[in-house]
Amino acid sequence: MARWSAKSADAGIMRVDRTLETAEGTCVRPDGYRLSRSDTLEAESIALLRQIAATCVPGDVVVRAHGPHGRPALDRLCIRAFGSLAAPGWLRETADADARGNRPGAVVVDPFWNWTTTDLQRYLDGADQDGDRFGSAELVRVVALGAPGQAVNDLVAALCAEDDGNAAVRTGFADTPRRHLVVGDLGAGDDMDPHDALALARADVALLVLPADSDVTAGSATGDLFRRAAFAVSMYGVPHVVVCVTGMESVSFSQSRFEEIRRNVVSFSSRLRFGDLAFVPVSEAAGECVRRPCEAMEWYRGRILLDHLDDIHIASDRNLIDGRLSVQYTGTAGERSVVLGSISGGVLRTGDEVVVLPGGEHTTIGALTSPSRVQGSEETLAEAFSPMAVEVDLPAGVTVAAGDVIARPGNRPHVATDLDLMVMVVGGDGGDGEEVVLRRGTRVTIATPGRLTPATISDLKYRLDTDTRHRDRVASGLGAGEVGRVTIHADAPVVVDSHRNNRLTGTIALLAEESPTVRTLAVATVTGPVSHDTNVVWQQMSVTRQDRPHRGATVWFTGLSGSGKSTIAAEIERSLVARGRPAYVMDGDNLRHGLNSDLGFSDDDRRENIRRTAEVAALMADAGTVVLVSLISPFISERARAREVHDEQGLPFYEVFVDTPIEQCEQRDVKGLYARARRGEIRSFTGIDSPYEAPEKPEVHVVPGDGGPAVVAEEIIEQLGL
Repeated sequence: MARWSAKSADAGIMRVDRTLETAEGTCVRPDGYRLSRSDTLEAESIALLRQIAATCVPGDVVVRAHGPHGRPALDRLCIRAFGSLAAPGWLRETADADARGNRPGAVVVDPFWNWTTTDLQRYLDGADQDGDRFGSAELVRVVALGAPGQAVNDLVAALCAEDDGNAAVRTGFADTPRRHLVVGDLGAGDDMDPHDALALARADVALLVLPADSDVTAGSATGDLFRRAAFAVSMYGVPHVVVCVTGMESVSFSQSRFEEIRRNVVSFSSRLRFGDLAFVPVSEAAGECVRRPCEAMEWYRGRILLDHLDDIHIASDRNLIDGRLSVQYTGTAGERSVVLGSISGGVLRTGDEVVVLPGGEHTTIGALTSPSRVQGSEETLAEAFSPMAVEVDLPAGVTVAAGDVIARPGNRPHVATDLDLMVMVVGGDGGDGEEVVLRRGTRVTIATPGRLTPATISDLKYRLDTDTRHRDRVASGLGAGEVGRVTIHADAPVVVDSHRNNRLTGTIALLAEESPTVRTLAVATVTGPVSHDTNVVWQQMSVTRQDRPHRGATVWFTGLSGSGKSTIAAEIERSLVARGRPAYVMDGDNLRHGLNSDLGFSDDDRRENIRRTAEVAALMADAGTVVLVSLISPFISERARAREVHDEQGLPFYEVFVDTPIEQCEQRDVKGLYARARRGEIRSFTGIDSPYEAPEKPEVHVVPGDGGPAVVAEEIIEQLGL
């Protein structure tokens, strides 16, 4: 098995090849000296090693540093370049002395893969041919996975123009006019390890690779691998997904084959959480449609892959509402308490009142500084936002430690000892050949940035079939590669957000409870805290659905703004009520005046808007009302989730696609919203600068020419049997 390898240990730079664990059970300390099971280690040193192993990715750069006032004085450029991207970022300094009598300092772990010492030095010194990559270039993290064999590696090599015989590395680099892309090759996705899962949890873009001559249907080897990879991308919430249909030359660059694959992928992924899904046909052997257009595919009018990656809107993916600072190092400088960490959400400003969690102590931010390129210099900031790495001054005497989270008093993350998690087991077997890795009673360690917390799996709610979505509620445990929902009890409070609200603070690693070797069992997403109120249980009512005089249902109208959704829904409501049938229109604009008044129009807020609406609609349908929901609801995955809410309760759910062309919608736009969106006055407007994903198989498809609203309404009532 691979281990830490020291690359220029005197310079304090090392590279993580794979894991801290070796076949002999030995590991290497951050100062480059190997340790074995028989060596005596201080508990803090072991914790440091385990923290690094739990959160690093193969090839991560680990840099030693020393500094005055008991704090690291790491090359400031390295902090700027890597600190904001690192899951653990700054880790606690250990007092353990190495064999030379030196004091090992804190380390920074960078979530990139195959960096060598030379790569790092060229990057830091700005001596590479591209000059200063840190000036205006935006760092974008890309992962590629999905297909067996060499397809993924070939795509990464083509994208990164690897023509120097080094195409087999796990990471490549590509520059666009606006961005610097770091592209990680995760392979087929059939045997996802902890590092792959963590890389997905941090990625901005996922490239799902599918050969043009293969099939995505269940039961085929390539299809099963692709579908599993797609589920992992969805589970870890990668915001942008590009399906790369590779090897188009093998199907004679057939447009019909490409469109067939597109339809099949859209169909099976309708129940996945893909906010942004695109398709690019590729002939990676020649780099066509990767870095340059393909003359043989003149029918393809979309952007080549490199241009698409340059144009993806990344900034809106960041949570700029919920202020969070993950503390990764603390120290003192004179009368000040100094905190180093990464902004993992929201915006923090000098003078802001904040609270330190889990302790709950209130304080005020005295100053915000950001490391600059010049050794020892700093840049004073008025505000800092995700994903910046910053140094924060707090008043003397404030109790704060590595692993704490600084947040706003009125907008706090969850502080809980009992959590509800979706877990993917990625750590192999359970030891000694045992197939089950997680079960009720399994002792684990929760790894969050800067902190390790012992915990116990308190319940296994179900094991999930990632293809059929069947929930096995009688499963006794989860084995390698399996996914399930568990509750976990931590020995001390853990500070987290739900993954849906914040990917950074909503992802945790579960480690095996053993030392000094490290074994990551699972990488989990946080659903939320478990209620401690034992009275909060589902109450079975005496009046059942069958006792009610009417059968309820939800009719979900989707389409562009101005397509006529609400008009048709209102006609159906009027007709049903006139016949004595309970009916109610839930209009998207009206809901935003009350139930959803706290939500904006980002992709995440749109998803939450749909989730709340679906839950309320299901309650009303259960009460016997025909609920007519009128929402743009642009994403296939979220409409699928609304359907799932009803399917789980056995409630009828019908999707109606009001397919009015955008030109007609603009002509009807009495509010002038489209015109304002085209002038740039409104951002994230569906159909202009935010995508709309049309339904593949709606129960009803309404197009212009089908008749007036009243006629269409009656046809829908008859067709659905309302």
